[in-house]
Amino acid sequence: RLAARILWRMEREGSGLAEGCLVSIDELQNHVDNFGEEEKKELHADVESFLEYWPPQSQQFGMQFIAHVFGVINCNGFTLSDQRGLQAVGVGIFPNLCQANHDCWPNCTVIFNNGNHEAVRSMFHTQMRIELRALSKISPGDELTVAYVDFLNVSEERRKQLKKQYYFDCTCEHCKKQIKDDLMLAVKEGEKKPSAETVKEVIQYSKDTLEKINKARLEGLYHEVVRLCRECLKKQEPVLGETNIYLLRILSIASEVLSYLQMFEEAADYAKRMVDGYL
Repeated sequence: RLAARILWRMEREGSGLAEGCLVSIDELQNHVDNFGEEEKKELHADVESFLEYWPPQSQQFGMQFIAHVFGVINCNGFTLSDQRGLQAVGVGIFPNLCQANHDCWPNCTVIFNNGNHEAVRSMFHTQMRIELRALSKISPGDELTVAYVDFLNVSEERRKQLKKQYYFDCTCEHCKKQIKDDLMLAVKEGEKKPSAETVKEVIQYSKDTLEKINKARLEGLYHEVVRLCRECLKKQEPVLGETNIYLLRILSIASEVLSYLQMFEEAADYAKRMVDGYL
């Protein structure tokens, strides 16, 4: 659908720069040349399937250009969430934001603002928009950077994701020196320090639970999400440290969904623990 919207807009307005844009879709990187054989086969199938639905009376674009558009979406698309922030509802391309380079410790983040239409008078309504927000003080001349992948992850996983989707090897200081990896994989210390085997089991259980949670969220089963989070926390709390990424992810999801379900007291407790872990 997004590819069709892009091409319809080009058909209507041309492929030049849209108002306010610093770069056009034509100029964005697609990384198609970096695709493996299987990825190229999938891309070819997607393009052929797309052409079956593209109206014959509309402007015709070559397969190479359509493949370029699919490649651009693959490596430059931003996931859009619903107003509650609980579900992904689509993907968007915002050419100006595509110019921001990756950093594993970025100074900016991208936020999708759904706008506000609650005011009685329409003049006070705000429109949906994508926003680039600063995470720290930025001096004049500093490059604006964002994280292409979840930077709350160990360096090895970040590098794998960046290589798989964006086709580059991250050489930042955080990855090279594995900065904060020990905190992100922290376990309980002291007399009751868990064995390596126990830690491994709980980490795998956490990964499996996160997959189940994602499925339940997609289906809108929020009470099921809460149940899964509570069960996972019971397993995690005796084993994982307060800065462990798997514990923090469960706390984040639990506080978010409980807030939506208006179970504010429990949500606040989880949110405080999450913030303390981040700090």
